[in-house]
Amino acid sequence: SSNLSLSDLLENIESTPRTDSVIYENMLNIYLHNAKKAQQATHLFNAYYFYAVYESEPKVMHEYTDSLTHYAKKTKSTSNIIKAYQTRSTVYYIEKNYKKSLEYELAALQLINKDKHSYEYHKTLYSIGLTHFYLQQYEDASDYFSIARSYFENTPDYNHLRGYMNSIRYEALTTSYLGNYVYSNELLKSADKKLPKIKKNGRALEKAYLDYVYGINLYHLKNNNESIKVLNGTLEEITKNEDYA
Repeated sequence: SSNLSLSDLLENIESTPRTDSVIYENMLNIYLHNAKKAQQATHLFNAYYFYAVYESEPKVMHEYTDSLTHYAKKTKSTSNIIKAYQTRSTVYYIEKNYKKSLEYELAALQLINKDKHSYEYHKTLYSIGLTHFYLQQYEDASDYFSIARSYFENTPDYNHLRGYMNSIRYEALTTSYLGNYVYSNELLKSADKKLPKIKKNGRALEKAYLDYVYGINLYHLKNNNESIKVLNGTLEEITKNEDYA
């Protein structure tokens, strides 16, 4: 109801599934309306953030991220500004405007306190690596993946394990693109050792992506029959993941 306080509305939005689109959108509208009425910068920031990530049309997302950045700066909160820059980066990434995406990722990185928020910091390094990867700047990409991988490797929790697997897989792929197939295979061996720690429902896909890189390396190392066998073995999982590329 529109009589709820802004904090109550925020709590309701956070606990409502987005799949309930009619209720969710209605609550968002009330929240934004009330935040505007109260001229409450933090709540305006939150409202535009919810709108930006709920929307799927990049053109509209950009309008929300403009407001998001405006209110992030008004709140004078570093973490809000970081969030705004990262959200902008994501929208440009969706549009495949990797140069702009990189600009905002780097701007966010400047503001993240590496010692206090080292997980966020290294997650951002991984994202920067990905952007360089899509810009085909493989040496830069490889450096970022390598730093992220070394960090994620040393912490046992599951988020770090996922960060490690993503970083090492892309590091192996960029290393392969740079023509260093033997080192790429060494990275894949290290990743293979961690596979048993991946949750069962995600393990087969993770293995398929590692094998995909291995298959590419085998081809370049002139081991064609084995390469065909390995690549064929990855197809089912990758198709299930609807990864047409």
